Parts: sequence; structure tokens; C-alpha cells
Amino acid sequence: MVTTLETITFDVLIQIIAQLDITDVLRLRQVSTRLLEVTLERALWDELYRSSHLPRTIGPLPSQSQQDLESVLARSAQVGHNMFVKGSPVRSRVVEYGPDCWGARILAGKVLLYVDPGSSTRKESVLFYNLDDDMLGDPQVVHEFDGEHASVISIDSVDVHDFRGQGHAYVGLQTANSESRDTEVLIMKMKDSGDELKFELVYRYTRDANSFHSLVASPRHIIVGHMLKNKSMAHVFDISGLEGGPLAEVEDTDETLVISDGDIGFGPDFYACSTHLIFLKPHPDPRETCMRLTAVPLMDSSAGSDSECRPEAPTCDIDAFEPLSFGILRDSIVDREPGYTEVIVHGLAERNGVYTLTVSKLLIPSHIGPDASQEIRVTSHIVVNFPDRPGLYMQPSFTGSARCIFYYSNEAATAELRALEYCYDEATERPVLLDSTSNLDYLGVLYDDFVTRDAEMQHFEQEPHSGRILYHYRTSPSEDDPSREESNLCIVDFA
Repeated sequence: MVTTLETITFDVLIQIIAQLDITDVLRLRQVSTRLLEVTLERALWDELYRSSHLPRTIGPLPSQSQQDLESVLARSAQVGHNMFVKGSPVRSRVVEYGPDCWGARILAGKVLLYVDPGSSTRKESVLFYNLDDDMLGDPQVVHEFDGEHASVISIDSVDVHDFRGQGHAYVGLQTANSESRDTEVLIMKMKDSGDELKFELVYRYTRDANSFHSLVASPRHIIVGHMLKNKSMAHVFDISGLEGGPLAEVEDTDETLVISDGDIGFGPDFYACSTHLIFLKPHPDPRETCMRLTAVPLMDSSAGSDSECRPEAPTCDIDAFEPLSFGILRDSIVDREPGYTEVIVHGLAERNGVYTLTVSKLLIPSHIGPDASQEIRVTSHIVVNFPDRPGLYMQPSFTGSARCIFYYSNEAATAELRALEYCYDEATERPVLLDSTSNLDYLGVLYDDFVTRDAEMQHFEQEPHSGRILYHYRTSPSEDDPSREESNLCIVDFA
């Protein structure tokens, strides 16, 4: 019997097609009616999404349609092609960025945020551009500050998809009042109706002036971290909204792990997976070059009970990761039989002056029962070595696949902007470097910015499949005021 396309069973055909990359799958639609029908089947896209090494949001989920899965993978594949095959973005746009503006970042794949300090005729405000508009036009206002003595002292943002496939984007602003010495933290949620983008204030609280905040997110939680002198604290909220107040407060009162600078305490950095809040801190022994990592369980918080960073919260010593270049690579998986939770993290690590992109597997023991006193087990592997200390920006990822952007600047011999794509292989329990670029450029503009204009990366957006990066560079001083330094923001699109 001769086997033809028409005689191959549906299940076998799906298994065969699932071995192809996304671009080839889409091309099959032009071959025959049967292949067109198969490539529109939900079962195929479930398998493609589940087995893909492309950076993507969590899935496949029942709430995601076949078109949802296809659009995420198709866009991620397009970004990868433009980064690693063409080595060039599809466009580059410039926004004027005043010398006193700061805090620029990309949110939810489509919004450019920054802080405008205002002037004698203009109030201080947080502004945004809708990057999906080809003609950016004038920026719109996220929030404007009326008080004469209040000013923004920090800005942070997060966006993440939950286990229902819904996207959530938040902006956190901290203001200082010079008269009362209080700081106020405002948390705003971005709402996208399709026709209009707007930001809604969903939570605010006032703290002592020594407090500072940061935002982190997982598919289950939004977490607001702050410090009060020698006590670091995190407010844990449900991912769906902050309006009902925090589910719990997680505290870390270990004074030996806080570095003081005058009256302001700088403590641990916060990271979150679905089951744990991870504190990354300087080692309590100043002679040690490694970091101290503590994993505080959040599952109790999800049920509505308080969780504190008690002594039984498991810890470990880990490579000296740079806090700004560290994060979750694959979300937590709970193995209830041995009582461990497995989390994969990644970041820029330094050892003996050598900088590496490192992936580590954390085996976190249960915080209750006979294993509660055990340390976190750590297994680390190097993805790539860097010849010098790079500026490294990673996309948050909960699926085990990621891209990162890194750069060297200021010297023509080493200046470059490059990208890496890698994943964690569950079978071998090792990271795999999938692709890397030579120097990314766009009509010679990007290279010139990094060589001659002291370009500096600002943000690599958090949508893992969207493909936008942001940097700023200096421009020539104006003729009216030669001493006044000007700069611009450059938005680079890879899809």
C-alpha cells in the first residue's frame, strides 16, 4: 500500500508537523487543502506551543484560542528571525528626551513611560507614548503631581500574563514630600480597551521617608517591596488586582543582611515565582564573594494567611549575580512526593573577575515538615562567557526560554549591541544556547550611537515575544546653551 498525504492519519500528521519550526508550519497552508485544515487545528498548536523553545507567555491554556497561540509563536519567530538571521530591526524611532527626564521603560509591549520633572510653567508628571501608533505624536499623561513640595523619587513597572492567559501591567511611583518627610507609593494599572490606553490608580499608601519600593510579578502575584531602616517588607497582592488590599506581608528582619548608607537602608532585591518570593542579598560575611538567597513560601499567602520570613525559610549561597540582571527563567514546579519545589533562575554572574550568563536550578525544600531546616540545593551551568563586563538586559520568562540583550560601549574596538537566545532543557537539566548574533545594527545608526554618542540601554521590554528595546544617547549641545547636555530615546522594533 502506497502511503500518501491523504492516507496518513490525523494524529500522525500532527506529530510530523509538530517537528517543524513555526515558519514552515505556516507555509504548509499553501501546499494543500488538507494541510491547511490540519494547521488550523487547536491540537497542533497545543503541541507546538508546549514543545517550542521560542520565548512566549505561559500556555497553552484553555482560555487561549488557536489564534492566540499562533499569534504569539508567529511573532516570536519573526523577532528571532530579525535578530538572529537578519541581525537588524525593522525600524528605529527617536523621541526627544530632556536632560532632566529619567526612568524610561517599555510597558506591556506598547507603552513608553518616563518621568518629566516639569518646569516653571509645567507640572512634574509621568508621561507615556503609545508605541503602536506609527506617528507617536505628543505624549499623554499617566499622572500629574499637584503639590509644590512632592516629587517622584522612583518609578518601577511590571507586566505579566496569569494562568488564565490575561495580561496585567502595573506602574509603581514613589513620591517624597520635603515638608512632611513622608513618602507616598502609588500603584497604577494600565487598561487597554483597544481604542484607548489609560492608567487607573488602584492602590496608595504612605510610609516613613526612609522607605523605597520596587515592583515584581509572577503569574499569581503582584508584589510591592519596600524597606524601613533595617526591615525589608513585601506586600503580596493577587495578580487580578490591588483594590482589595494585600493578601499578606512578608518580612525579612535579618539586620546583618542590610547595607546602610546614611539614613537609608538598601536591602535585598525581590523576585517572584508562583510559589515563592526570593530575596537576593549580600552575603552576611563580607569576606565572601557569593550572594545569599532566601526563598519565602507564598502559597499560604494565596490562601489568605500571613507569611513571614521566619528562620525556617530555606536559604543557600549562590553565585554573585548582579541584582539588576537576575530573574526567573522557568516558573516553579512542585514535586509533592519528595517535598521540593524546583525553580530555574538566570542572570549575569561574576566570579574572580569573569562575567558569565549563568542558569541555576534551585531545589527548595518545604517550609514545613522534616525537610524544613534543609538548605536550598543549587546546580549552576554557564550559558556563555563575556570578555568584559557587559550591560545585560534580560526578559522575564516563566516558560524556560528567553532572550537577552547585552552591549559594550564607548570604545570603537569593542562597542556592540548583541542578543542571545537560550532555553532550559528539562531532559538534560542544562541550559542550551540556541542562537547568538553578531553586532545588531540598523542602517549604521545603532552602531554609531553606541560608538560615538555614549548610548546606554534603558530597557528590554517584558513581553517575551514582542521584540522592542530602548536606549538613550547624547546629542550635540544646543547653540543657545552649549553647556546643557541633551539626549534622545531610541525605540528599536524587531517585529
